[in-house]
Amino acid sequence: MKPALDVVSGLSVKDVVSGFSRTVTSGSKAAILAYHRIATLAPDCHALCTPPDEFRDHMEYIRRECTPIALDDLVRAAASGRIPERAVAVTLDDGYLDALTTASPILSDLGVPATFFVNTDRLDEEHERWWDILERIFLCETVPP
Repeated sequence: MKPALDVVSGLSVKDVVSGFSRTVTSGSKAAILAYHRIATLAPDCHALCTPPDEFRDHMEYIRRECTPIALDDLVRAAASGRIPERAVAVTLDDGYLDALTTASPILSDLGVPATFFVNTDRLDEEHERWWDILERIFLCETVPP
């Protein structure tokens, strides 16, 4: 659930950009990195996949060169006007299984906090998202139905 913008005082709509989020308060800046799939899949027509080795490289860089911060801690820091230097929050969207099986061990190993956004519809049954079904049917199947 996304907090209302007015929860973070001093921010306006222009401070939050879809696709690449940025938070600006009193000259301090932070990045919010949004990942979807941590997997090596072909085809990847929506470019949602980050290969696991590349994801690990990203997280090692964040650990070494930045200040990894949990998303809720970043919101509180922005509200108080005290965003740490080079703050970076990591998110994983859409609730793909590889967020748990691949991304989570890498994040835990490196001590990088992350926020996982999980779709809550149809939790009690295995299913594919419609965009994954279309990709499989039209790009992977030898004979479309």
